[in-house]
Amino acid sequence: MSEPEGGREVVYNKEFGYSRKDVLIIIVALIAAGVLMYEGLQATGMTPGMAGNWVQLIIFMGICVGWVSTYLWRVANKKMTYAQQLQMYEEEVMKKRLEEMTESEVQRLMAEVESERGGAAAAKPVEQQQKQQQQQ
Repeated sequence: MSEPEGGREVVYNKEFGYSRKDVLIIIVALIAAGVLMYEGLQATGMTPGMAGNWVQLIIFMGICVGWVSTYLWRVANKKMTYAQQLQMYEEEVMKKRLEEMTESEVQRLMAEVESERGGAAAAKPVEQQQKQQQQQ
């Protein structure tokens, strides 16, 4: 994998439908489905013009419904570009804030997180240390 100027590693999507080869496979499959439907409709006695109209309608509606369903799926699962960019941005901001914190602030934050999770027993020694530091 290559490294761009920003220093981040480029990650390629390996899911089906995201490479040129996959797109070519989808196109060939759609064309083959159209030809088979056209020939099948003609074999049932339909005129060539009417068979062509039905094939166009079915293929077009299939593509439209298919595309809209993938869009709705991405919206429902928050796999949209904006949502992913927002999540990456929030993670980077939190990393930057954590890097800027002192060691005592990090320990205090970890103690708060543990107490919120229900680990109040684990947080007590930290609270005792904080009281001792305040007394000194």
